[in-house]
Amino acid sequence: MIYPFFRSLLFRLDPEQTHGLTLGLLRAAGALPPLRAVLRATFAAPQMPVQAFGLSFNNPIGLAAGYDKDGLAWRGLACLGFGHIEIGTVTLRPQPGNPHPRLFRLPEQGALINRMGFPGRGAEYVARRLRPPRPPGLVLGVNLGKNKDTPLENAVKDYLAFRLPGSQRQLAKH
Repeated sequence: MIYPFFRSLLFRLDPEQTHGLTLGLLRAAGALPPLRAVLRATFAAPQMPVQAFGLSFNNPIGLAAGYDKDGLAWRGLACLGFGHIEIGTVTLRPQPGNPHPRLFRLPEQGALINRMGFPGRGAEYVARRLRPPRPPGLVLGVNLGKNKDTPLENAVKDYLAFRLPGSQRQLAKH
């Protein structure tokens, strides 16, 4: 009942504007304890523990990389019942991504085409956004990508330079 109303409003905006608006709302909700509590109560997910890759997930439903590229809204997203959330794709250095338009709706298929090209503020910014505290039980991953101007043969240097606080495995800085 309420979903069709909000969907019709959001579909009047450009897809990338809608993306930015929903990220901003989730960021605000994740920053305010009363709103976090409302989201958790509204979107509580059943406990369906999963063990995989040496990790314990509260449930098998996760959010893949691509939505929260800069780690802005993960605290709000964590209140929506996900068993895991993946931030990114994050590049070592900030970059603007592809020219607009780059996000396209396919309403009949219930899908989006994302040709954003890894726009983002870079690894240092994201590392600051991911500082603890983290909700108990949340598995938070980060998808890494090379910068557009990094030649493929040098991509490993970009990946080795990443350092994320609180991660189980921090890659060596060279």
